[in-house]
Amino acid sequence: MSDELLKRLVGRGDLVALEKGRIEITPKSGREVTNDWLKKHYWQLVKDILLCTGRQGYRYDRFSRSSDGYGNGKYPGVTLHYEAVLSEEEAYLIFNVEVQKRNSSQLRTGKSFLPPERGEFIKYWKRAIGELPQGKRSKCWESMSRFKPIVVDLAPDYKGKARNKTALPIDISSDRIIERLADEIRTNKGPHSHHTRTDTTNHGIAQEPDTLGIETNRTTCNFNYETSYQDNALTRQESTEGWLRDYDADPYH
Repeated sequence: MSDELLKRLVGRGDLVALEKGRIEITPKSGREVTNDWLKKHYWQLVKDILLCTGRQGYRYDRFSRSSDGYGNGKYPGVTLHYEAVLSEEEAYLIFNVEVQKRNSSQLRTGKSFLPPERGEFIKYWKRAIGELPQGKRSKCWESMSRFKPIVVDLAPDYKGKARNKTALPIDISSDRIIERLADEIRTNKGPHSHHTRTDTTNHGIAQEPDTLGIETNRTTCNFNYETSYQDNALTRQESTEGWLRDYDADPYH
């Protein structure tokens, strides 16, 4: 089980958790976790947490619009494509949204779509992310990259389709992680001052702390997950050994 990084952090007395689908770290030292460090190790930590707790989680990949509509063309919509963090198994969610221009059979320009005000897409957005971008439904399609760092529980069927109403960001507490690693590490608990969790941005503009229910006294790492980013900067090919060397040399920096 490749969880050396998680063991090292918890063994030093740091608290690591998944809260509303996002990595949250509370260093015992009180030092802030930099964006660069968290970006570099984010998905390895997610994998470690899922492995040690026996959970399955999915990460957002991209979205696509239906040019013909779902249900034999009756329902226009958008598909959110996901990938299992541990197995890379594909899954998806389908939402009923407007993809065509008003009074026309032509698709909206770009990749735009308009979700119904009280539809399932808006409900899912608020569960996973929080407030709508600029408070507008019409801006959601431009900010879909905000789903990038969020780990969700989908439970798809054999075809990969998951139910919209049961799709939820995953919560795994630091206590649960410590409990599962207790036989392998010795934790050194003490006061913790800095609470670091991921937040997402839209074109480099950070969301307000209250958007995601983040306390204003927490240290927030702002990720810039643009759609074109495609997770390349997360360096999934780097070895765990290399990450641990970086950590030992200068933790979180």
